Amino acid sequence: MLRAMTRRIPAAAAIAAALALAGCSAAPVPPGGTPDAGIQKYFNGTATVADIADTLGCTGYSPSAETAPFAAEWGECQFDGTPVQAYAFATADDYASMLDVVRGLGITESQLVVIGLFAFAPRDQNQLSALQAAAAQFQG
Repeated sequence: MLRAMTRRIPAAAAIAAALALAGCSAAPVPPGGTPDAGIQKYFNGTATVADIADTLGCTGYSPSAETAPFAAEWGECQFDGTPVQAYAFATADDYASMLDVVRGLGITESQLVVIGLFAFAPRDQNQLSALQAAAAQFQG
């Protein structure tokens, strides 16, 4: 039954629900936490989830007042009119822990756009390829 429910719930909503249900919390990361080397060349090592979202063309980032387990920060932005949940993780282990939680709901990493310790989940998976194309600038 859970698998049937997951098919009807967009990935972004299911991720938020899974993280809320996990009941764990991560230690906060200072603003501009440590991004990976590929991103540092764009932001001189001070990238935030809002910076990455803006560079992707995901506008109007608004951090959530709620905590999301394993995420140092999360919020929502708009990509071509589609809401996108944006997450920042303090460590690769935190990101892996989030993936373990959402896999139980049938969500895979292929439904996310991941840039270093930042992950973006478009509510409309039809926007995934466009968001991936926007993220290609971080390859390198």
